[in-house]
Amino acid sequence: MKELVRRYHEALVKHIDALELAKADLMAGMPGAADTIRHIVHQLKGSGGTYGYQEITAAAEALQDAQEKEIPARLEVLLVILRKIAFEGE
Repeated sequence: MKELVRRYHEALVKHIDALELAKADLMAGMPGAADTIRHIVHQLKGSGGTYGYQEITAAAEALQDAQEKEIPARLEVLLVILRKIAFEGE
């Protein structure tokens, strides 16, 4: 199980990178950026609970259901949670 959790943390780093790129696209007004973010968080919503990280699932769900104007703030909340888990092993 420890190995699976380690791999999940590695995958979180990739999701963080992808979300940060999509956030930059969103802030630049690129079309499709919000859809990209929602696609990534949909994956995180499912996997968070599977690995025992209910806070990922909750933040991802809130972001997935967010109105366009709420996306940046909710994305930042999710990124803080992801970084804490991925880099601090919480």
